[in-house]
Amino acid sequence: MNVLVLNAGTEAGQQLARKLLRDGHRVAISSRHATDLVPIMHGYPSSRVLAVAADPDDPAQLARLQARVRDYFGVDRLYTVASPTFVDRNVAATQFAMSA
Repeated sequence: MNVLVLNAGTEAGQQLARKLLRDGHRVAISSRHATDLVPIMHGYPSSRVLAVAADPDDPAQLARLQARVRDYFGVDRLYTVASPTFVDRNVAATQFAMSA
């Protein structure tokens, strides 16, 4: 499965991304600051993990992020951790299918 984890720079986001990588998934990780993503990437090839700095609360940045990830290896699922944008959109679960 190909997954995009938003807010991967948070403790919960790092744990989720690492679990998905350990389970064999290809994972795109995003945070507002690229330096937050380096510890997650360590030890995985670029064919398994993609890191992109972006603000998920900015609709334009989120759209560019999703397009970049889809172009890189496609996305089956999007996970978000503590993003007010998605809470405001009544996305109760942290997982939903992304349309292509």
